[in-house]
Amino acid sequence: MNVIVDAGKYPLNHRAVRHGPSEWVLIYCTGGSGTLRFESGQSLEFSKGMIAGIPPEMTYTLSARGSFTGVYVCIHEPFFYQKKPFVFSDNREGLVLNAFQGACLHFAEKGGDTHFIRMAYAYLIMAYAKCYHKEQIRSETVREILDNIHENYSSANYELDKYLESLPFSADYIRKLFKGEIGVTPHRYLSDLRLSEAEGWLYSQGKEANITEIARRCGFREPLYFSRMFKKKYGRSPSHYAEEMANVAGVSAPDGGA
Repeated sequence: MNVIVDAGKYPLNHRAVRHGPSEWVLIYCTGGSGTLRFESGQSLEFSKGMIAGIPPEMTYTLSARGSFTGVYVCIHEPFFYQKKPFVFSDNREGLVLNAFQGACLHFAEKGGDTHFIRMAYAYLIMAYAKCYHKEQIRSETVREILDNIHENYSSANYELDKYLESLPFSADYIRKLFKGEIGVTPHRYLSDLRLSEAEGWLYSQGKEANITEIARRCGFREPLYFSRMFKKKYGRSPSHYAEEMANVAGVSAPDGGA
C-alpha cells in the first residue's frame, strides 16, 4: 500500500527490534552517530544527515554514540529495489529531512484526512532513497540494468532477456552480480516493479480504476495473467484489492475488474 503506518522520534534503547513482514523502517540521524547491527553479522555506521533503511522482518539493535537523536518512518508495503539494509546521505538542502519531518507531523495528527498525505510522503521518502542510494551502488553494470528496466518496464514489448544478452557478460554472472547488490534477480525486480506500479494505480484511481488499462500501463500483455500475478503477491485480486483500499481511504470502490 506504500503508506506510513508509524513515525516519530526514534526511541533510544539497545533492545533487539524486529518489524513486520511488510514494513520498511527508515531512520534519519539528526544528531550524533550510531551503529546498526543485524543477526546476519552485518553492521552499518551512520551519522548526522544520513538515513538507514531496514527491510521487513530483520532483527537489529542500534548502538548510539555522541548524543544520538533521530526520527523514523515505518512504511507498509513499499516497492524498493534493495532487499538488504543500506545507508545513504541527505543532500545539501536537507530535502530528505524535510520529508521526514512532514511525515512525522501529519502522522501525529491521526486524522482520516491525512491518509493520502501520509501516502504521498511515503512515496516521496522512498523516491529519495531510490535516487540517493542508487548513486552508491558499486557496479556500473547494475546501475545500467536498473536504468534500462525503469525506462522500459511500462511497455509490454520490453524484452529484458534481449537487453541482458546485449551486455558483455554471461547470464549467470549478471544474475549473481545483480542479486548480490540488489537482493533479487533482474527478472524478479522487473516483476515486482510492475506489480508495485499497478498497486499504486489501483489505490489512487478508486472507482475509476480499470483493471485492463492498468495492466497495460504497467507492461502486462494479458489482464488475466496480471490478475494471477497480482493475487500471488498481494493475496487478493486487483479488483478486490482496489475495493479494500478504497474503503480504507473512504472513497467508492471500483466497479467490475478481473
